[in-house]
Amino acid sequence: MPLQQLIESSQTTDVQQTSFSHDVLGRYICNTWDEAVDNGGAPFDAVVLGAGMFGAYCAEKIYRRSVGTNKRVLVLEAGSFLVSEHVQNLARIGLNVASPVASDPGIARERVWGLPWLSNQAFPGLAYCVGGRSLYWGGWSPRLTAADHALWPSNIAAYLTTNYARVEEEIGVTPSTDFITGALYTALLARLNSVRASVPNLDSVEEAPIAVQGQPPASGLFSFDKYSSAPILVDAIREASGLPDSARRLFLVPRA
Repeated sequence: MPLQQLIESSQTTDVQQTSFSHDVLGRYICNTWDEAVDNGGAPFDAVVLGAGMFGAYCAEKIYRRSVGTNKRVLVLEAGSFLVSEHVQNLARIGLNVASPVASDPGIARERVWGLPWLSNQAFPGLAYCVGGRSLYWGGWSPRLTAADHALWPSNIAAYLTTNYARVEEEIGVTPSTDFITGALYTALLARLNSVRASVPNLDSVEEAPIAVQGQPPASGLFSFDKYSSAPILVDAIREASGLPDSARRLFLVPRA
């Protein structure tokens, strides 16, 4: 049954309410444009465009690594706040990846999915929300092979090779398949290894490089289960919010 659309009024409130929800997540994580820029604070040192997989990750890293220099970071997101975790970490919430389309229907699909550019191939588009596609991705995180690296500039290939292990631990790829156990898994792995040499074009059999955290390498890294960049950005924002806005170093403005 359709609900009545909420209409803005001149009345103000600390936290907005809908027919069903008290919007503490949106209010405690996001700010308006005026709150971010008209608080008497110093100019922003970095402006991050987009709070998706990479924007949220980069914003959190700039904030964490500039503690001594007090750099201020502003994150501008075209979409709204949706959820704070990967959708597969939530109890059958009903949010899905949009199906690929060849032309833009002009309306959001699956609540937040839209096409950022025209393409000659059908594709799902982008998730316009805080966390972006990191809220939906499958977590598949294999390293590029030596043959792949040969096609890249040598300095970039060297950088990737040097930093794979650190990023894999951070997003839960290592320890690998710590969430998969049992007799069936052990039997399949042994069987695949036994026939590898006889299968054409099969170079190796490896445990699945999935960004899922099943056991903690250390406390306070990020929430368990499927990785998303949203929780690390949320945690940084909540830490930053402990100071007055004029001294605060991290803001997220949605629907910008």
